[in-house]
Amino acid sequence: MLALFLLIRFGLSYLFKFTNYLSGLSGREVQTEEKISAPTAPTLEELPEYTKESEIRVTGKTKPGQTVFVFVNDNKKEVLSDAQGEFNAIVTLDKDKENKIYAFTTDNMGQNSQNSREYTVKFDDQAPKIEVINIVSGIIFYGE
Repeated sequence: MLALFLLIRFGLSYLFKFTNYLSGLSGREVQTEEKISAPTAPTLEELPEYTKESEIRVTGKTKPGQTVFVFVNDNKKEVLSDAQGEFNAIVTLDKDKENKIYAFTTDNMGQNSQNSREYTVKFDDQAPKIEVINIVSGIIFYGE
């Protein structure tokens, strides 16, 4: 009767606390398990496949206030997401190499999320070489 009264009057949380108290009096220990879920992976904005710049800005979204680790190959950059959950990091690319870029988040409990989608960006600052192999007189070209 008392348990039913407590359930109606105070709800389930007080009923569980009361049950824990009673079991503590009897010498048994009741363990309650609290599930803590891992943070969600950040979402990165689309990155180009090729660039002539040695540094690019990596932007994305996650939950507000989370620490975001942005990786370019083995190099790590740590940033904090703002109140809207947005973050950005300027990262340096390795020349003439495929740069693998991804990120993950860490919450205040130290739990890591899964990795975000991985992008491959190649940095090449050399202009392409153009060779004219067939010259015909009288042809006019327009445009860029």
